Amino acid sequence: MNHTIHTPLTYHIDTLPLTDAKAMLASFDTLTPSDYKDGSYRLRRYSVFEYDRQAHKLVKQTNTALSKMTA
Repeated sequence: MNHTIHTPLTYHIDTLPLTDAKAMLASFDTLTPSDYKDGSYRLRRYSVFEYDRQAHKLVKQTNTALSKMTA
């Protein structure tokens, strides 16, 4: 199954290159909302997807992860 996020930049979840995924990895845990400078950070931080470190791909977030976005 291949999910697509429709934004100015389109990512195909199952085919995101590993180099792109690794570049995004640090921002998941370290950047705060005041640190972002572009829409791609918002996509990474606030979308319904998260980076699965073991599988090396973006996956849909769990309900627990989604609840953090509204806290």
